[in-house]
Amino acid sequence: MRSMKEFFASIGFLITGIAFLRESYRIRILKFGTLLPGDVFPKIFSVALICLSILWLAVSFTKMLKEIKQERKVTNIDLKALLRVITYIVCSIVYVILMDYFGFILATIFLSMVTYLLLKPDFRKIDLFFSAAYSVATTFGIWYVFEKVLKLVLPAGRLF
Repeated sequence: MRSMKEFFASIGFLITGIAFLRESYRIRILKFGTLLPGDVFPKIFSVALICLSILWLAVSFTKMLKEIKQERKVTNIDLKALLRVITYIVCSIVYVILMDYFGFILATIFLSMVTYLLLKPDFRKIDLFFSAAYSVATTFGIWYVFEKVLKLVLPAGRLF
């Protein structure tokens, strides 16, 4: 049953990687003050996500086949896990749209919070605080590395 969850999760991450790679080709390449074009890192990370998702998909598929052969019965799909994968895909699409309006920082905080909460098996009110703290710290860490250290320009939004 766990391999079924991993199988659907790997499909979700594969779709996310493909969507990110597709969107990374829309990034404008600016040539001022940078060592690398602005689309290099999104392309590298999305290709890495696609490769790792394919590997995860293959491993989970073989595990799932072994479980099916051992059980010799049809297993039900875990709807909660499937709902989490679909929610993550929808939030990733919303992330791309939000980045256009609110820029990198606010959109990434949103996606990071959603991801943190989706990965928690049981939800408590204190998890909102931890997800917010984690999201803000991670987003500003990424912003600092890319914007200040590597001198790359991250997306700015129309509204913020």
